[in-house]
Amino acid sequence: MMRTIHRTSATLAAAGLLVGCSHFASRRARRSLDAHYVLYKGDESLLDGPFKMEEVVSANTILVTKEGNESTITLRGCLSTGRESLDAKARRLLGTLWPGEVYLRKDSTARGESGILRGVVYDPANRVCIGRDQDGKLRYENLTYTMAQLKLILYGYCILDHSDTDYPLHPVLCEAELLAKKHRRGYWEDH
Repeated sequence: MMRTIHRTSATLAAAGLLVGCSHFASRRARRSLDAHYVLYKGDESLLDGPFKMEEVVSANTILVTKEGNESTITLRGCLSTGRESLDAKARRLLGTLWPGEVYLRKDSTARGESGILRGVVYDPANRVCIGRDQDGKLRYENLTYTMAQLKLILYGYCILDHSDTDYPLHPVLCEAELLAKKHRRGYWEDH
């Protein structure tokens, strides 16, 4: 009898550790996502921009201008799900960036074979007015920036492009996709 209780206690203890470890791992994943999702004023050296957002081309592509030059940017790590309803949600989410300004993460930007830029896009999330310039126009300062791709993948509006892995934020987007799968968000609701 004592042996059975001991074995049962050991089994329950092991199950508790597994549950605790998976809970801890998901908390660690969330902290990792948070660390890359938001960049602060002091992190501006990591970003290139501002680019003026002109148009949302598709669920993972935007059209921007900088100093009069027009560029098409494919959001690195994001692929369309092929579902019209999710593509519409992705375009709507990207539309919240428009007609504002966006920034590209310098260490995650590359030019594709067709000349299209592939990049990790951040947009200003917390702007404060700091006064007027000499022409009387209001001036703003960006205090934080948020990553657009992370939202698209976390909500399941886009799926992760596993063929494009040669940039530092790919593991972060992998974690986002795992959370979307775990919580059955968007595309992962029935997969």
